[in-house]
Amino acid sequence: FSSRRRHTRFRNVTGVQTCALPILLYSFYILLNEHRWKPLVGFMILAVIISLGCNLIFIPTHGYIGAIRTLTIVHIFLSATLLPYAQRTLQAHIDKKSLVYLIVMMLFLGGILFFVAPHLTTILRTLIACFTMLPIISLMALPLMRR
Repeated sequence: FSSRRRHTRFRNVTGVQTCALPILLYSFYILLNEHRWKPLVGFMILAVIISLGCNLIFIPTHGYIGAIRTLTIVHIFLSATLLPYAQRTLQAHIDKKSLVYLIVMMLFLGGILFFVAPHLTTILRTLIACFTMLPIISLMALPLMRR
């Protein structure tokens, strides 16, 4: 029971990293394309410092779960700092109505993931869930594309 419980927690934590990856790639692309590599390097140095500090704190007491926590913290830090900077670089604007819709959509999808994650125990079940959710996510994104 204990190892299964740890494995379930591991799957839930990696969801944050999966969501952060497109944000990080988008931000990297924007900043590198606009030749803003110096701030990018600065944010990465801060991420390394945060990673080292968290690893020193979490790994001795929590093992590999501590390393996952560290990775999650670093992904959240990079997403929270790089995305706004990339948006300012592009001078892009997201209206409040779209932002609220995105937040509600993320909470809804996160809620679904929270309840479905314990049942995603095989690759086949996970693939079926992904292909089932794809049309739902696409339909939810349509109002954003029309604006």
